[in-house]
Amino acid sequence: MSWEAPTEGTYKVNFDASDIKEVGTGLGMVARDQSGQIIATTTYLYEAELNFREVEVAAFRWTIIKANGVYLTDCLNLVHCWNSHRVVESSSMAW
Repeated sequence: MSWEAPTEGTYKVNFDASDIKEVGTGLGMVARDQSGQIIATTTYLYEAELNFREVEVAAFRWTIIKANGVYLTDCLNLVHCWNSHRVVESSSMAW
């Protein structure tokens, strides 16, 4: 699969997360314009340990709050949940 540019005036936002044992959850994203140029990058340390599903959901939620664009993820379960409009609930993600 190759990268496809977003339409002019929009951005593609790639996001991911990882568990940092005994510290919390690291979230990160990068936004690119239609020419592939990096427009913005950012990271965030969420000071709670989350399970593997919560980590991806936390990254997606944070990205939606911070960036307006076309979102890219490598988490197929998250894509299926989003497309089916299922709600993922977790008491540890009340932020």
